[in-house]
Amino acid sequence: MAFDIKPLARAEELVVRDMDDEVLVYDLASDEAITLNLFAGTVWRACDGTRDVAGLMDKLHQDMPGDLVTEAAVWQALDMLSRCDLLQQRVMAPANRDRRTLVKALGIGAVAVPIVAMISVPTAAQAASCACVNPGGCITQTACPSTVNCNPSGVCAP
Repeated sequence: MAFDIKPLARAEELVVRDMDDEVLVYDLASDEAITLNLFAGTVWRACDGTRDVAGLMDKLHQDMPGDLVTEAAVWQALDMLSRCDLLQQRVMAPANRDRRTLVKALGIGAVAVPIVAMISVPTAAQAASCACVNPGGCITQTACPSTVNCNPSGVCAP
C-alpha cells in the first residue's frame, strides 16, 4: 500500500551544501545541480528509510515552526524529490492523491510549498571557451585549436 512507503534519501554520487534556507545538491552522475527550499530540504533529510509519511510529518513538526506541515505538502515534496532522483526508489502518491489533488490541497497561499529547482550543468567539453590557466589546461577543451599549450594571455594556443 502507498501509505506503507518509507522513503530513503539517495546519498551516493551527491555533493550536498547547506546555504541559508536552501540545500544545494550536485548530482555527480547526471551533472545536475538541484536546489531544495527549506521545506523540501527538511523532507529530504528526514527520509531515512524508517519513517512513513506520518512519521515524516511527525519529524517535520519537530523541525519546522507552526502549522506549515501538511500531508499534501509532504506528498508533493516526495514527488518532486523522486522526479529529481534524490530518493533511492520512486515514491508515488496514493491513487486518491494524484498530483492535481495535491496541488489543490496545498492551497494558493501555502507557505510550506516544497520547491525543487534543477539545473543541468554543462560538461567540460560543452563549456569550453578555449581558456586555460596552466599548460595542458586545454586538454578537455575540444573546441580549441590546441589541446596542449596555453599562450601568455591564457588562451589555448596552436
